[in-house]
Amino acid sequence: MAGKTQAATAPPLRDAHTALPATTPGTVEVLDALIEASPVLWRNQALLSAANWEVASPAQVARLLECLASAQVNLPKWLARTLAAAGHVLPEQPSQAIEDEICLLSELNRAASMDQSPGVAALCAETARRLTELAACGRLSAEIAHSAAGRLEAAGMTEDACRLALAAWPSAPQVLRHVRAHLSGYVADFPAVRVRVAGLSTTRPFAQALFPAFASHGRRIDAIEADFATVISELLQPAKSIDALMVVLDPISVLEKSWVAGAAEAEQARTLRFAQLVDGIESYCRSSSVPLILNTFPCLTEPEMGYVDASDPSGSAATIRRFNGMLCDLAARSKKLRVVDTDFAMVSIAPRDRFDQRLWFYGRIAYSGQANEALARAFTSALLADKVAPPIKVVALDFDNTLWGGVYGDDGVEKLDCGDEPPGNAFKAVQNECLRLKAQGKILVALSKNNPEAISVFGRHPGMLLRAEDFTATAINWEPKPDNLRRLAGVLNLGLDSIMFLDDSPHERDAMRRMCPEVYVPEIPADTSERASWLRSLQRTWTTGITAEDAARANMYAAERQAHALRETASSYQDYLAQLGQVLEVEKLGKATLPRVAQLHQRTNQFNLTTRRFEETDLASFLAEPETARVYLARVRDRFGDHGITVAAVVLVAGTEASMESFVMSCRVIARQIETAFLGAVIEDLVSLGVDTVTAIYLPTSKNAMVEGFYPSHEFQSCSPANGRSTWLWRKATSQVPHSNFVNVKWSRP
Repeated sequence: MAGKTQAATAPPLRDAHTALPATTPGTVEVLDALIEASPVLWRNQALLSAANWEVASPAQVARLLECLASAQVNLPKWLARTLAAAGHVLPEQPSQAIEDEICLLSELNRAASMDQSPGVAALCAETARRLTELAACGRLSAEIAHSAAGRLEAAGMTEDACRLALAAWPSAPQVLRHVRAHLSGYVADFPAVRVRVAGLSTTRPFAQALFPAFASHGRRIDAIEADFATVISELLQPAKSIDALMVVLDPISVLEKSWVAGAAEAEQARTLRFAQLVDGIESYCRSSSVPLILNTFPCLTEPEMGYVDASDPSGSAATIRRFNGMLCDLAARSKKLRVVDTDFAMVSIAPRDRFDQRLWFYGRIAYSGQANEALARAFTSALLADKVAPPIKVVALDFDNTLWGGVYGDDGVEKLDCGDEPPGNAFKAVQNECLRLKAQGKILVALSKNNPEAISVFGRHPGMLLRAEDFTATAINWEPKPDNLRRLAGVLNLGLDSIMFLDDSPHERDAMRRMCPEVYVPEIPADTSERASWLRSLQRTWTTGITAEDAARANMYAAERQAHALRETASSYQDYLAQLGQVLEVEKLGKATLPRVAQLHQRTNQFNLTTRRFEETDLASFLAEPETARVYLARVRDRFGDHGITVAAVVLVAGTEASMESFVMSCRVIARQIETAFLGAVIEDLVSLGVDTVTAIYLPTSKNAMVEGFYPSHEFQSCSPANGRSTWLWRKATSQVPHSNFVNVKWSRP
């Protein structure tokens, strides 16, 4: 997350015992007594943790460590955490392993005793960066986050404090209190997102929680609240100039019954309220191109119909189940609608803690504070999916103690744990999750420090679900894993930022984070029984839709590997292309191909001339204007298999002039003249419509340098560059239509 550049001469942290609460009479004596008795009391965590270590002097802490050492007692981790959080410095080489977060906080405390200098400022900034990294991958406890953010803020390192607080906010919301006064300035330069918030009840707490939720994703939220309980009006009359409409649904407002008129009338009124909501949603999806995000109804904590609440159609549980099913059906029919699963968003909150009856009766606030924060995070993720961080395309997998229990080189195949009985069943479940990711379009690669024959385990061990052929690429050797992963990324022609690395070793994870910071390295649970469910919870792997190309991606990469092998043995590049037997089947966009063409625009970075991220709603609007907007796509086949829809372009037509609004192609078919044949097919079709000039733009990014010369190499002439972009012009009178002798072009027309 980018912020304003912070001066290298930021002041060092204040002494840990400056401006702390004054000691009360007897405090020093109590601490002294506890310290002298620590060799006996160290097992009494409750007693020692209750002491006010913030007022302890460095000499007292040194005496505590001395007393423990003299009794041959290692400093307990909980006590190390307590001391570091209180502002003290721990030994540089503790007698036992201490968590990284505690050591880093101790380093931050150590800076308090140093003289002010650029070196000290750099040390503080580096320590803050590492703490923020831990927070981003869920490895920073709330206690350490609080202490570190508070010390950074007190030292005037407000940007570092904000960055750390926002990274820790999802698991430690209270940490924001240290930086609340600085957040507005910190996010001022972030890209803005404008949303409108509506609901059935008071939405103010939810709208306020959107600020840190968006800021933690590097975005600045401009949230406009609709009037109280005007959600139907907001749906029927969509607002303009917004990026999304967020509708917060709560079960109390919808399920509320008045029993005065009797049961039948009460049920009828409830059904009518929901029917009006459904009609409003359907109207919005028909008339607006702006995404609509809403949530499912969570379960209530008390049944309305007693023992038959789930089975009686009028029971609250049965009604919620029915209403949620209808919302999901609406989302399946319209890509504009995104439904947040409330029960999953609030999975860490006990059902009774999701609601606060006092808030409801005093302010018509349906959800508790922590529930609103959880909903805000979920709504934000739903809107920004694939926009902030690139989607994960590759899962790089370690072997030993990650996909199976044990070490192949030490234990051999027979002693490895993977099967239906514990502890092997946990590893088998992880393998099953890997197959799920593969079925959803992720590429699996093997990345293991092992002898190359370790891949044979998947065919020799009876408990393995994965097979050697499930891995699109492998790097099984004793070389550093970051180096191996870079090579694999080159083979797959994918960026490191599209790769997730799973490894049980903290040292391998840390090495990957340092050497390949673009790679997504989540913190895998030490408890193997938690890993399968943890894998399902990783939002970076969540799909926004599965296309036919996703389901067949592994086979497509296998075909690409075969094509690569052919190129290695061919006598020339022309001979290689001739032997491929390529067929390009071009067609116009239709409803069935909308998801894949949108996916190409959203995910393609390298062969992308303008990086315009057209979504399904954008492309659907082009379908409605066939005279002025044409969207082309093409499927590629060769002797090794079908590569699916791999190339697409959006073209706007105005009389005899046309403009290429986008040109995207999958990296799997780069350097095979597919782009030449496709461009030629598009221009031929445009000429048949009476077009005689085609304008195209190349907008450079950090990832698309490979296509800088695409248009000039295909008969386009340069126009005046402006605003960092280059404009190119193809003229029927002076330019040839691009053509490839190695691609057989066919049209698939409706």
